[in-house]
Amino acid sequence: MLCRCATSALVFCCCQPLTRPLRLRLGAPVREPTFQELETLVRQRAKLKNSAFEDGLAAVVRHFAKTVFRLLLFDAAFYTSVFGYVLLRWYGRSEGLEAFPLTPISCVGSLAAFIIVFFTSQAWQRFVVMYNLAMALEGRIFDATLFVQATLPPSAALQLWRYLNAAHVLLYLGVSPHYREGNLLRPLNEQYRLLNSAEMERLSLVGFSGGTATREARACSMQLVACVWQAH
Repeated sequence: MLCRCATSALVFCCCQPLTRPLRLRLGAPVREPTFQELETLVRQRAKLKNSAFEDGLAAVVRHFAKTVFRLLLFDAAFYTSVFGYVLLRWYGRSEGLEAFPLTPISCVGSLAAFIIVFFTSQAWQRFVVMYNLAMALEGRIFDATLFVQATLPPSAALQLWRYLNAAHVLLYLGVSPHYREGNLLRPLNEQYRLLNSAEMERLSLVGFSGGTATREARACSMQLVACVWQAH
């Protein structure tokens, strides 16, 4: 569950937040999602992803929630571009081909359709690549945990497990503006006891956002392995 929640950050970065409390409205302030909303978002998108892999990409079209279709309904740029294109078409036909040729407008429409298809394909490929990378991180943590359980003392193995999973969670802080210390790190830390109070205070000094915190956790992991290896 820990790695699944941390892995959700990559999925979240590929798509805009589409849950009902996070819908973007004109003039509405953007707020940070809660940890419960992030968990719900991960489960719903995992269900959509599994249906796409099992039933084919055509199955995604049958879904509305947690897809780009819902975001388009509240996107002002989408309606502005469509209205502008329709206005140009109407003006060209009303003025006649000689006064306003339709060829440039047709080119604009073809370019818009190409961009939409290209962007959708790019977004889907980016989602799959990032999801596979996130799963690879989860697998490497699992392999490292199995190895240290067979070679290190139980206390050291547990401490290394804490540091590796903490580095995994810290990796995603700062990647997306929707993932912060308050709605991702602290709820997971309270649930799984990844870092103690002294370690959290140390990370607060270097900053949770960016790559400094996750490098700090990885450095602690390597230092722990070196100390245990020298002691035995």
